[in-house]
Amino acid sequence: MTDFKRNNLTIFFGSLIGLATSLTSVGAGSFGALVLRWLYARKMTIQTLIATEVIHAIPVSFLAGMGLLFLGKTDLTLLFYLLLGSLPAAFGASYFMERVPSYFLKKILGALLIAVAIKLILKSFITF
Repeated sequence: MTDFKRNNLTIFFGSLIGLATSLTSVGAGSFGALVLRWLYARKMTIQTLIATEVIHAIPVSFLAGMGLLFLGKTDLTLLFYLLLGSLPAAFGASYFMERVPSYFLKKILGALLIAVAIKLILKSFITF
């Protein structure tokens, strides 16, 4: 694949990720990692792919979240408790990522993507 085509596909999928994140809260991490793995499998290590996707998810999720916050759709108490748990875990995982073998990270990433896919499929057929 040429760099021109890869860049255009990256822009296209980036727009889909932004849309998916705003509408479903799924996308910035799970869909983005899948797209990057497909487009850049030969150009970057799994650690670089994960780090790039995490950094990409920050502004996308922030902008989507701000839009939902301004619409009054956010539970701020729940947000506080989620951040209380997730921020230390994210810091710890970032620190240890370089120390974990690539093959193990690939297995974790694959399992998470499968779990997200199953959740979305089940959610579309079963309402809770």
